[in-house]
Amino acid sequence: MSIAMASEAVCDDSIVTPDGKPFDIVVCAGSCSDATAAAGGEQRKGTFLTIGEDAHPASIPFLREYFRYNRDVDMAARALVGLEQREVTCAGPYIRNLIAAEGYTVALVPHCEGAHLLRLKRILEAGTRVAVVSTAMIYAAELVEMVCGFIKECAPDTTVICGGTHILKAWKLKQLVDKGVYNQEHVKMYTAVTQQLFLDVHQPLPVDAFIVNARGEITLRALLKKMLSGDESWREMDNIIHWRKDEWVFNTMVEEPYTPLVMDWSLILPPDSRCFVPIPVATGCPFHCSFCDFWDLHSKETRHPIEVIIGNIRSIPVVDDVRRIFFTDDNLIPNKEYGMKFLKILYDADLHMRWISFIRAATVTEELAEMMAKTGCTKVMIGVESAAYEVQKNMNKVISPDKLVAAIRALNKNGISTFTTYICGFPGETEDTFRTTLDTMNQYPCEYNATNEYQFLKFAALPLAKISMPELREKFHLIGGYLTWKHDTLDSDKAGELMERVAHVLKPDLTPYYPAEAYFIEDPGVTIEDKKQIIRLRGLIARAGVGIVNEDNHDQAALWNALEAIFKKSEAMVPPMQKIAPPPEPVVLQPGQKRRPKVDVQKVMSDHTVIKRLMKSPKIWLQVTNPKMLGKLMQAAVDPSVLDKDPKLARLCEKLQKITGIGAEGGAHTVME
Repeated sequence: MSIAMASEAVCDDSIVTPDGKPFDIVVCAGSCSDATAAAGGEQRKGTFLTIGEDAHPASIPFLREYFRYNRDVDMAARALVGLEQREVTCAGPYIRNLIAAEGYTVALVPHCEGAHLLRLKRILEAGTRVAVVSTAMIYAAELVEMVCGFIKECAPDTTVICGGTHILKAWKLKQLVDKGVYNQEHVKMYTAVTQQLFLDVHQPLPVDAFIVNARGEITLRALLKKMLSGDESWREMDNIIHWRKDEWVFNTMVEEPYTPLVMDWSLILPPDSRCFVPIPVATGCPFHCSFCDFWDLHSKETRHPIEVIIGNIRSIPVVDDVRRIFFTDDNLIPNKEYGMKFLKILYDADLHMRWISFIRAATVTEELAEMMAKTGCTKVMIGVESAAYEVQKNMNKVISPDKLVAAIRALNKNGISTFTTYICGFPGETEDTFRTTLDTMNQYPCEYNATNEYQFLKFAALPLAKISMPELREKFHLIGGYLTWKHDTLDSDKAGELMERVAHVLKPDLTPYYPAEAYFIEDPGVTIEDKKQIIRLRGLIARAGVGIVNEDNHDQAALWNALEAIFKKSEAMVPPMQKIAPPPEPVVLQPGQKRRPKVDVQKVMSDHTVIKRLMKSPKIWLQVTNPKMLGKLMQAAVDPSVLDKDPKLARLCEKLQKITGIGAEGGAHTVME
């Protein structure tokens, strides 16, 4: 099997407690959309190799199934349905453990989308009294409202508590507006792009209580105790926003003391789980990059006690002689001195780890990279942002191109792969600075047993980032917000054009980030040498597709054959991911019939930009979010033949396809006119 950051690892699918009673509380957490999808997603698609009319990205998992089924695109796509799950996030399991320690029975719904919503519906209908929604990984107000509204529609009497990062950010933005940092023109600009919670205090929302705090554990425990005992004095608690008459009431926000994040993963993970488990080492960040909107969420960086970190790691099951760890901090190693000391402690603890993390390139040295490898590091994510000094100084994040290349080399030399991210269009960006970044990337090594992925994001002027504050707006003549802007040196349209050129310039040994490969971190049967060959061949084929002549003068057919040979070599070692039925025989259209629409329901219900489009059609939106209709849509995603028996459902799918642009006409089934 492929080894994924699979959400099912923290979900036992139970609807009631073992003795048949409703859960006291259900915790809803995890990803509800890809926050980076809007930030240049269309331009990034041009860097992928895609296959078939539906343009399936040629990820390694997809290619494996594509060649297994003799280059049958539909069979390959069906083989992966339901397997590319989102990563395990820390918030849900942590909140679940925190509440369970108080003696409550708690169900965990690890993601707020797709089939997980159907399980949430059944849990609520069984009689669960309280739903706790974490927005740590929910990036938009529309999605917060969708999830909480879904809960209220399923079970109107269920009490909904909502907290987490997005709620804290929304409160901080309201504070800036109340203080006059942002005027009404700014408010109009930001609310025109996406909904903002709390700026209109008279707008009702399907939530009983919001928790506003950088931490919130103490408030949550006290709030649950009062709510479940019927004590209405919870409305007077600090750190609470609640609805009274026709407006939201904002109680005093009081900073909570530090609480060590203690986790016992053995109570949540099955003993054979191969997922990469989130382990935070600190809260907050010591760096203040001007593009970041997280910098002010915590008053200071707090490192967790090392004994707590080691205890959390030891609670993870050992599978294949290792514990798989994802250190979730934005910067695991803030400086070399701390890094060497921290890694030495982990090494001496003999934890049998295989780990990945975020780090800063500026901290990497040969010595540090060697120690990282000794402790089990296999991959790191690095926010490079830009290799041009003119842009870096405006970002408050400077590293020379030589030092950057040296850092990548030190990591690769020790068998550590990299995933580097870049921002295109920040103030100071020009065509020349962007070319500097690409030229620097082309200097990354390719001779070691490691791979180098990349992802470009279009600059987003986020309201809580320093770059969006009035003084920096004025300095750079920045006009606009989010993904529509212009400044002294560039505008958002030009940034999109620059991103489209990436595939024409970068060498094929560097691979763009394929989303599916984030969920399948390890590839059984594919050695690192195989993976490097796959990446290069895939890159050469993609380049040929945009008219670039390959230096080794291979034609497309020869490249595809070489790619297939790699997977055929390892096919015996990797059984099919799941059993799939052969496709039905094509149906000959009769008079009065038409081809049935084919819509990716999972994407419709998880893509932020798609949801925004749907909300502009209120009738369709109400149909899609109706729990019964959602259940039918999800069933249709698994078994498309149900559309033949339900004309109303088929018509809704047709409308969804027209509004969202997702899906294409199906060729094997029909519906009556």
